[in-house]
Amino acid sequence: MIRAYVRPVLTALLSVALLSSCADKGSPTTDPPTADNPNTIKVGVVLSLSGPLATGDDAKRGAEVAVAQINALGGVLGKQLELEAVDDQSDEKIARAKFDELLAKDVVLAIGPSTNGAALAIKDLLLSDKLLVISPSATSPVLDVLDSDAGAAPANPRPDQEGLKPVFLRTAATDIFLATAIAQYASEIPNGETERRCGNIVLVSQGDDYGRPIAALVEDRYVKLGLGIARKLELDPNVANASKLDSAAAEAASTLQAKCQIIVAQPQIAGAYMLAFKKYQLINPTKRDYSAFLTIGSDGLRQDKFIEAGRTDPSDKSAPTAGEGGFTLAADAAPEGKFSTQEFSAFANLYKAHNPGTTSVGRYASTAYDAVVLLAGAIERAQSATDVVAIRQALYKISKGRVIVGPNRMTEYFDLIRRGEDINYEGASGPCDFLPSGTVRSDFAVWQIVNSSFERRATIPADVLSEQSSL
Repeated sequence: MIRAYVRPVLTALLSVALLSSCADKGSPTTDPPTADNPNTIKVGVVLSLSGPLATGDDAKRGAEVAVAQINALGGVLGKQLELEAVDDQSDEKIARAKFDELLAKDVVLAIGPSTNGAALAIKDLLLSDKLLVISPSATSPVLDVLDSDAGAAPANPRPDQEGLKPVFLRTAATDIFLATAIAQYASEIPNGETERRCGNIVLVSQGDDYGRPIAALVEDRYVKLGLGIARKLELDPNVANASKLDSAAAEAASTLQAKCQIIVAQPQIAGAYMLAFKKYQLINPTKRDYSAFLTIGSDGLRQDKFIEAGRTDPSDKSAPTAGEGGFTLAADAAPEGKFSTQEFSAFANLYKAHNPGTTSVGRYASTAYDAVVLLAGAIERAQSATDVVAIRQALYKISKGRVIVGPNRMTEYFDLIRRGEDINYEGASGPCDFLPSGTVRSDFAVWQIVNSSFERRATIPADVLSEQSSL
């Protein structure tokens, strides 16, 4: 079990970073806990920190930054926040057991889980209002409707009805947006060209609850656009099954009528597949014009772990990656350089102060940070750390009110909440306006892998994706 405690030195460090780089002139309003004042509010963190779907490290660090910042400003309800973080090892059964353990300790609020399968494993706990979670990364549309008998939530509920019924809350945009963005980019006619970028594709997907639903959404979009899917291939989630990866790579490369392959897979599987594809290319250099065959990947490829997994020796950072030249799309939750927002820059400064030596901020760090900040604000607004329904309703209220505040105005954020003002938390990861289904909207970006780094090529606004997907 990993616990995140805020040490006085770290609290002071983050307070300085907050004041100097984020223009937040607040100061702590309560003393930190001592042996005589041990009162804390515990928040569970159940993430995949190990195993084949390990994407939780960044999210855990992002959550820790939020707790440090909030505690430096006095905490919530006069108490300090404490994270109780555990690893579900990328196993949905272990995830369920970890959530049960939290409930046995009367911890009813949590950040996580990382994966869709783990989210489905706790559906009954959410439906019975025993537990409230905000996931930084589980984005399947299957999670949009927890109670299939009750059907989907109303598209435009009355304000007083929002959050009344259980939903699976997420600070990462739904995979419907991801699939729509992939299909849009692949089907575009590039400037100066006369044909679509990918009028005919090979659709390669990981054979599990990550790959299949997204691939189905991409396929649906392609069919609606009247475009072609020349072949569909499914990858074994067991990355050690090299023969199946080799077979899939050979079939994709041999589908000569396809102009592109769209890969929907997690980093390790996608990297192993691309290694197999490059191996086939070296053995069969005249099979096709590989330079004209594009690779476009889902958000699983927008991670450093994909670049590492695409190397013959993952530890050799100087080695080229098999994904070189490929494209990947993901929610624009960690905008880089000139594309950064004021809110993300404020968070990134805090993140780097908390993690000395860090040069980049992972995509799920910002969504986990926002999840903790929203949860803390909702606890304050609801005046309770245990009333799941009241906290959920408060989350809806503070996510899309009138007065915009964000990570660079955290003192004001809590002051406005305590005064009952109508606030709109604009997160480090972007807008966090919860939809009736519990998800959020987000811009998506397109990156190309160049010299083992991600270089932005395009941005697709949330409004465009919302219009195309009817969300």
